[in-house]
Amino acid sequence: MLTRVAPVGHLAEVILVRNEEGIAAKLPSPVSDGFSAYMRGRLAEDLPMYAERIDAESAVAHHLAATLALDSCYGVVPSAKASSIRRGLSAAGFYHRHLSQLLFSREGEGCGLSSLVVAGDVVEAEAAFSALRLAREAISILGGRGLTPERGIPGGMTSGLTEVEIGRVREIAEALLRFAIEVEEGFRETMVEWVMSEALSLPLPSLAIVDEDGKSSLFTGELRFVDPKGSLVVAGEDVLTLIDGDGPSLSDPYRVGILARLNASDGISTPKGQEALERLWNALGRPPIHRISAGYWGTVVELIEAAETLRDSLEGVTPGDEDLRSSLAEPGEGIGAIESADGTLIHRYVLDPEGIVQRAEAILPETAIRAEVEVGLALALAGADDVDDPLIDRIESVIRAFQPAFVPDASFPLRVTLRDEDGTAMKEWRRG
Repeated sequence: MLTRVAPVGHLAEVILVRNEEGIAAKLPSPVSDGFSAYMRGRLAEDLPMYAERIDAESAVAHHLAATLALDSCYGVVPSAKASSIRRGLSAAGFYHRHLSQLLFSREGEGCGLSSLVVAGDVVEAEAAFSALRLAREAISILGGRGLTPERGIPGGMTSGLTEVEIGRVREIAEALLRFAIEVEEGFRETMVEWVMSEALSLPLPSLAIVDEDGKSSLFTGELRFVDPKGSLVVAGEDVLTLIDGDGPSLSDPYRVGILARLNASDGISTPKGQEALERLWNALGRPPIHRISAGYWGTVVELIEAAETLRDSLEGVTPGDEDLRSSLAEPGEGIGAIESADGTLIHRYVLDPEGIVQRAEAILPETAIRAEVEVGLALALAGADDVDDPLIDRIESVIRAFQPAFVPDASFPLRVTLRDEDGTAMKEWRRG
């Protein structure tokens, strides 16, 4: 049975290890997902339904990544109509995931739900939950079933949309856009000072997907890997060498997600999203941006971008089930890369001549995020030979910087455990 991978949302524990070189930090090891073993032997067309079980909170992204990988396995280019519906589904998933992160990514007093009371002038609770419901409705309409889509298949989609459904998604997109603009305005009025004062900066390479114009993509496009100075290292199919260990290695720490999309792209393709991005640039400077707290600001910018993308994706989509699936070639090996809200997500499959899975691999954004957090913790611990309250404060500051919430500086529960090299617990600190 596939075990769910815990997303990097609320980071509740840090483990410190005393060794000969001083104090080192790491996050608790995640549960293995058993992805390859779970997928092996299954019929290819079933993969999108199984892949979305990896992480229920990013089910849309995994469903689409699996579908794109199967397109590649069968050497097929989906129709413009199917691609547009997929793009809209991806944007709705982005919006829902970002807003969920802002509301629920942290536990504790003053975070998540309770933060809405504190941050009432940023967003009203009723409006926030209404937006979540609308985003979920859009996912259900476009994907066919709640937050776990069922329409993605190799070469296209199983079914199309009715005229009423197309109109409803457009209405939802406009409502989500209005709300996103209000959130971004409220953020600039109340939280920019926190972003500017939180100085944690980690110059890392960035991996993201861009569209044909080099703009940030909330779906699929061209993979782009840039160095910490923003200079292009590799792009397109050459980025796939990272997976196989040739050239730059994905085993080294690198960045995915919001800041990576800012650093690897030339901007945002939607007009209001670009306007919001330019306000961020005016305050923080042009990319590359390595200030971790800028991710909070980037989240509300991408809410606007996602709403506009959802609205625009259905332009030209006609009602009905025609032109939804392209003919498939012989099965083989393929890769599907998609930009999820959490970062670049890659699925890779090998099929036999009967369309049965022989090998499956998923490169999750959580892996890169965990490595980035650990780089930040190493910076906080640099030169430390003992653990005291000021050091715990620095650790808490690092963890806080990686967790979006409507009230960034609210307290939250955090456990820090000091262990010796044998793993024996020596001391524990609890915050929040």
